[in-house]
Amino acid sequence: LVDSEANFIESMEVLLPKYMGRAVSRKEITDCYVADWFQYLKNLGFDNPTPEFVHSMIDDLTAMNENYLPPLFPGIVELLEALKDLEIATYIWTGRDSKTGLELFKTHGISHFFHDMQFMDTCTPKPHPDGPTKMLGTIDKSKILLIGDSTVDVEGARRFEIPCLIVDWHKKAKSGFFESLGAAAVVTEPRQVLSWVKQNLLANTK
Repeated sequence: LVDSEANFIESMEVLLPKYMGRAVSRKEITDCYVADWFQYLKNLGFDNPTPEFVHSMIDDLTAMNENYLPPLFPGIVELLEALKDLEIATYIWTGRDSKTGLELFKTHGISHFFHDMQFMDTCTPKPHPDGPTKMLGTIDKSKILLIGDSTVDVEGARRFEIPCLIVDWHKKAKSGFFESLGAAAVVTEPRQVLSWVKQNLLANTK
């Protein structure tokens, strides 16, 4: 939904040296990155980071960006409106904390599009299927699609036993990479999400 990559990298360039006691390059920050915070810190060289340690870093990161509002990707509002017009219910399952997530969606004026939301502090974090189970546990899984942008999303969808459509707005995915992990497809523009939903999800639920 939002383009927070550049700000995240800049913030981690400031934050990580304080925790690691050494300079950390932008390349290291991006090369080690995965959406799972515990795995990300392990990739950076931290040994078995505790939940308390991870939450401490997230709190510091949140404080650093208290007044920063990441922009929506172009075409997102139009996509959400089109899905609503098709009477497709949308939900949020995110690695953000509830405080910053709720404020972000409210400020951008898109909260009303979503029937429910689960955050890192309201459910067991991704890729554990606790979040979608709480929101969608009684819905036929053949009618559900996860739209994500990371390997953690692919794994979360696999554990919940639903397909995952990967969005790659930055066009960084290597050809076939996410598909090799089990993603149903990779799209690079919001309008392609709508086309895929019409041709696959809606076609399979009629």
